[in-house]
Amino acid sequence: MDGVFRRGAAIPAALPFVIRLAVCPEVPVRSGLTGLVVVAAELAEPVDPENEHAVRLRGLDADHPERALCRAVLAAHAALVCAR
Repeated sequence: MDGVFRRGAAIPAALPFVIRLAVCPEVPVRSGLTGLVVVAAELAEPVDPENEHAVRLRGLDADHPERALCRAVLAAHAALVCAR
């Protein structure tokens, strides 16, 4: 993540790895990784283009394709997360 309301383009590629670590009970920093996954999920939420405040803070979805990529990764790994 490269800012409070932004994540870099590498996050969709790294997210599957972070999710797998976050659900592994043997990982000592699991709670921190879980928090990172939650933040990534929050930041992946679509921005309503009618909400000026949200657009100013987070930008338009068209300018941030990583949001949709993160949502796809989270959806693809939902069963793994829910199983834990």
